[in-house]
Amino acid sequence: MGTDIHMIGESKNFSGYSAFTIPEKFQGRNYNFFAGLAGVRNGFGCAGCKRHQEVTPLVSEDFSKPEDTSSTVDLWLQEDHVISDAFGWTGDHSFGMCTLKQLKEYDWGQKIIAYGVLSLEEYEKWDKMSRPKNYSGGIMGKNIVTIEESELSGYVFEKDKKYYVQAAWEQPLVEVKFIDELLEHLAAYIEYDKTDEDVRIIFGFDS
Repeated sequence: MGTDIHMIGESKNFSGYSAFTIPEKFQGRNYNFFAGLAGVRNGFGCAGCKRHQEVTPLVSEDFSKPEDTSSTVDLWLQEDHVISDAFGWTGDHSFGMCTLKQLKEYDWGQKIIAYGVLSLEEYEKWDKMSRPKNYSGGIMGKNIVTIEESELSGYVFEKDKKYYVQAAWEQPLVEVKFIDELLEHLAAYIEYDKTDEDVRIIFGFDS
């Protein structure tokens, strides 16, 4: 079963905080973003498939709702159906909050070791210098054999088997374009006399 994020934004103005929506394109299934943001799916995907090395998340403590949240966010966290219709569902676990300043300061481009399974044919075409184009977290089935990269030298292949290779490579945690666009969206809500610390996201996840 997959995991999705649910977010709502808040911007501080002269009278307090007001809520704003976060576009759907930032709320898709991006496990590397989830790992960096809140330690959710941190290195593992569905069925426990190893996806990448664990990272230190931006938000690592239990969520404690601040006292100055807007009435909209209060109702959103209570799953009020009118607010949910406008801003989306809250999710049901791993709630958290962070400011635009914190999002900007986190190292989203940090290099990580990622893992995946490639068919033997794909592995042999792969340049080993970048993320492969076609891979999966894991594979199983009749006559399917998965081997480690270190086992390839001298391995005796059988004609009636379909071979896959458990591979590893280095890549950024999150693609620059995704983060830049998210930060740009949030920055548009900074009031004229406010800063990056006055815009924040509140989020939750589902399973």
